[in-house]
Amino acid sequence: MKKILVTTIAMLILSAPAFAKDTCNDACSRYIECTEELMKTKASAEQRKTLNDGCMNACKKQTAKVNKCYNVGKNSCQSYASCVMEAMQKK
Repeated sequence: MKKILVTTIAMLILSAPAFAKDTCNDACSRYIECTEELMKTKASAEQRKTLNDGCMNACKKQTAKVNKCYNVGKNSCQSYASCVMEAMQKK
């Protein structure tokens, strides 16, 4: 649960406008899948909503960072998580 919270906070920090809604939906779906995979647990409906809301907010505010991490993490959840953590530290 702590990692989910940290990852959610990281995505909130990475927020960005002008990112196509479909791309945000794809990036956020991948984000939730990766969070579940890395946590080795299935998020509850409430947790999924929180994760999605935070991710969509991030996607609207930090377009370039979200897009970069999404593209880097398409094939590897570990790469996605590493990119998010790195981007959060560079803010």
